[in-house]
Amino acid sequence: MRFTHPCNVPRTKSDNAPEIGVANSRKSKPMYENRNANPAVTAAKIKPAIHAFNSAGIGTAVASEDAGVARVAPPLFKQYREKDGRFYFKLTAGDGTLLIQSEGFDSPRDAGQLIAVIKQAEQGDQLQSELFKLDAEVDAVLAALAMLREA
Repeated sequence: MRFTHPCNVPRTKSDNAPEIGVANSRKSKPMYENRNANPAVTAAKIKPAIHAFNSAGIGTAVASEDAGVARVAPPLFKQYREKDGRFYFKLTAGDGTLLIQSEGFDSPRDAGQLIAVIKQAEQGDQLQSELFKLDAEVDAVLAALAMLREA
């Protein structure tokens, strides 16, 4: 006696499953509403929106949805490894201006610990160290650190 796998059993007309390779009788719905839209008209509507998006300076200002007021992007600490194998960090303002640049550290943990100390600085004398240098005015760096603490 030969065993036949259930997949190899011929189907009868009473089976509800569609046969393999036979197209479904229902037409599939389009993924978008107007499948016959004129591409030139669609492009004419999209181009002004793209231009507005690009000219808005996305990344330097973020629109607040609830208040309708634009706010400046927060400053950002960036920690990275250079080709010399040492770990560095820098603090940049929301517009990309460099505020603090560190010297090299042997481990990322050392750099991270100093970042944590710098984040808590509230006075200019707390920003005096041989492990990093200020590339901006002390008041600008303190304002950026205050903004980081608030966020």
